[in-house]
Amino acid sequence: MSQGEGGVDQFSKFGLGEGIAGALAGILGSIGISTIDSGTCQYFKGREILFNSYKNKDLYKYLPAIVFPRRVTKTYVQNYPELTSPTNFDLSKVKRMQSILVRHGLVVSTQRDGRTVYVYIGGIPEGFIYTNKLEVAQGGASFSVKAYKSIFKDININPRFGILPLVVDGQYYTNPSISQGGAGFGADIVGIFNFMASTLYGIFDSTPFTPAFIQTKDFTYEINYDLLTQLKSSTSAQKFADTPAIHLQILNNLIAPSMPDSTNFNPRLSYYSNLATEPFNKAIEGAPIYITFGDRGECMGLQLRGFVSYLEPVANAFKITVPMVNKEVIVSPGLAIGGVIQPPQSWNYDDLVNWAIANGMGLSRNIFDKWVELTLFESDIIGQLIARGFEDLPDLVQEHFDPSFETVEKGVDYVVNGIINAYSAGGENAVINFLKSL
Repeated sequence: MSQGEGGVDQFSKFGLGEGIAGALAGILGSIGISTIDSGTCQYFKGREILFNSYKNKDLYKYLPAIVFPRRVTKTYVQNYPELTSPTNFDLSKVKRMQSILVRHGLVVSTQRDGRTVYVYIGGIPEGFIYTNKLEVAQGGASFSVKAYKSIFKDININPRFGILPLVVDGQYYTNPSISQGGAGFGADIVGIFNFMASTLYGIFDSTPFTPAFIQTKDFTYEINYDLLTQLKSSTSAQKFADTPAIHLQILNNLIAPSMPDSTNFNPRLSYYSNLATEPFNKAIEGAPIYITFGDRGECMGLQLRGFVSYLEPVANAFKITVPMVNKEVIVSPGLAIGGVIQPPQSWNYDDLVNWAIANGMGLSRNIFDKWVELTLFESDIIGQLIARGFEDLPDLVQEHFDPSFETVEKGVDYVVNGIINAYSAGGENAVINFLKSL
């Protein structure tokens, strides 16, 4: 078997058509790079997560997360008016919504002053400054991200990538191994883990007759319940795609199929029919990129190579000259060209924050530290309510609690006791009034 034929076979394992698989294999062949079965390794390591995560929860740390707005301002929907109209099964409208609302990333954990802090790192949806609340989902679990007024009332940022502290009520499997360099081949076969097909279906199925966002009594706009539920469930471990791609290390270019279709890798994706073959859009930004090969070419466990910076389908063929080997490769229609954001140096808190700042988060270290402080305070309140048997009240906290630092000084016990006393005296409405009074 020739090198080109072997490369085609490795890419076709994922369900790619012969033409696209041949184009990717041709790129490797034209610069004299042997695939040395790295595509096969990528395929089987990804399938291990797909088929074994239900019995080995540690594998959840590799799953991509998505982030999307849950509550937004009037200005947000004025900027994106399509979000307040039903899609009527118009796929072009659905794809536009996906490119606005959804971004990919990872949920990771770190330590700050002896406390475990959970954060989302990756792409951030458009219009961040006009969102009051974001939702992060990974593996079917969901987490809240709040833009607390005491921090964001005078801040005007609209980052494409960054870090978001998460309100949590438990412990989660996080932190895949990080690859800080290539495998020594000049180009690597990597896998882009994503929920492009499942999130597109979720929007398609939940917005034909109902707008994505509905106005509330306080004149903000809330994501419709069906869409919220669909987007959360779209991140099931059974619904992710592992899209094979080539990372040209010296140029930091990513060359991939123009669509996430990997139905051979994950037969469940065939349920979405033609939605699994829709071209990539901005929703792919932030998707984690994994590599499986170590320095000696052995098939190792998955390591995080980085995140998708951008990935744009190619309309017309063009050539790229690869330095060092001084070879030209042809990138043709059916493929997509993109870039890679390098991973943090480690999962250390300082490294994560520095990574986010370097990639345009737009917040100072001091401001982010304050954001984490408020998020931990809210998480502690939720944790105490659950521990004391009030499992229904955390939802009210997440919906109506916007703490100031003066509230933090009063302490967790003060807030928790106030919530419980209010609930005993007047039910949920009394709890809402108490939370809004803080």
